[in-house]
Amino acid sequence: MARSFNGTSDFISVADASSLDLSNAFTLAFFFKPPSEAGWRGLVNKRAGGNNATNYGINYNQDAGTDLLQFLYKTGAGAFRILSTAFAANWPAGTWHHFLGTATQNGTSTDLRIYKNGSLLAGPSTLADNVAPNNVALEIGRSSVGAGEFTGSTIAEVALWNRAISAAEAAAIYYRGPLAVPSGLVFWQRLGMGSPEPDWSGNVNNGTLTGTTVADHPPVGPAFGFDFGWRGAFTAAGAGPAPVADPLLWLGSNFFRA
Repeated sequence: MARSFNGTSDFISVADASSLDLSNAFTLAFFFKPPSEAGWRGLVNKRAGGNNATNYGINYNQDAGTDLLQFLYKTGAGAFRILSTAFAANWPAGTWHHFLGTATQNGTSTDLRIYKNGSLLAGPSTLADNVAPNNVALEIGRSSVGAGEFTGSTIAEVALWNRAISAAEAAAIYYRGPLAVPSGLVFWQRLGMGSPEPDWSGNVNNGTLTGTTVADHPPVGPAFGFDFGWRGAFTAAGAGPAPVADPLLWLGSNFFRA
């Protein structure tokens, strides 16, 4: 499943938690299908409003004079540190895309990479400052807490790891989903699975919905017209779902997508 956002007021808010406060190294991944829309739009951000500290964020602008998708962070009073790719050429409207970004601390700087559909698209780009956590909510569907810049995209499979995954792992995540790389997985909302939106990583960082509608899940990989559902197995009552350890159980119980 997935969730569609209306571009004017829909978003999902996930309360701040230590497992979402990432630094040193991390990975952020999700599927999205953007519409044609003007101006800046936010996809997944842990960012205070305006020119304030940003733990991590993904925004885009399709306007002809801008045409960017940005993977960014901002430490305190410092400048935004951004790795950008052209939007129209790489993330065309009306098509499903898989974004995956990694950050790795390198002394007093940070290396960023962007993968599209399992392949490296941009980076490594070495930027000043280290990524620093903040105490604001993680939001899906707009650029920052209390701000506008809502997306009209359809989004699915939003996941975070507390380490920078490898190129081989990026491809595995694209083709087989977050459970293909369970090590370091700290947040995973499939989207479209309930209200509140459940966190399948086991950390119970559930999402509060404001609007949104359930949509069809993206197909995964050029060789397949289906995916394996990427479901978890539930732990003790109230503890939230956790990844399936047995790959045969995973395959056998999830051959057809939800």
